[in-house]
Amino acid sequence: MTFERVFLGTDGISPELGICEADLRQTRLKELMARRADHVYVLAHAAKLGRRLFHAWTALREGWTLITDDTADPTVLGELRARGVTTVTTTPEPATVGPRGGDG
Repeated sequence: MTFERVFLGTDGISPELGICEADLRQTRLKELMARRADHVYVLAHAAKLGRRLFHAWTALREGWTLITDDTADPTVLGELRARGVTTVTTTPEPATVGPRGGDG
């Protein structure tokens, strides 16, 4: 399979090590998907930047894009940009709760 764009979540992200997962199979799957994609996007909450919870890593590649929220540590974002990763920050909209307790 090949992909034009692939969007990857992660349990943690490190400028030096890449993205990590708790499960080696998930790490390997993400690595394979990224290799076969024209564009790779990593979606990660700012709290995951700098986290090194697990030992299964997929290296970040130059040309990848990280999308995170605007509370991300500017130092970590700078380290990622220095490695050729494009960084995009956004301000999340507040969650809303509908009349039945679900998303409204």
